[in-house]
Amino acid sequence: MRKQTASCDWLSEQIAESLAEEMGPEHPHISRLAQSVLDRLRRRLGGAYVYIPSAIDARQMEIRAQFNGRNAPEVASANGVTVRTVYRLINGKK
Repeated sequence: MRKQTASCDWLSEQIAESLAEEMGPEHPHISRLAQSVLDRLRRRLGGAYVYIPSAIDARQMEIRAQFNGRNAPEVASANGVTVRTVYRLINGKK
């Protein structure tokens, strides 16, 4: 139980830091908003395993979503990668 509390505290701090970056560190409601987000996550996802992809995984998923089977050069150019990299991602290789 203690590990869960520590994780919730850490997550609440991360949410508050993100809000502070967006709203300014002196915003009077940052702590309350962070707690509200955490409470909503608890109600909706409490006890569930949630996978949060890394930034690299998210970028790879975005590249895969952009690919339509015939536009590898355009996808490569738009994402700053090679055509070969696009095809590697499409074929499930990292």
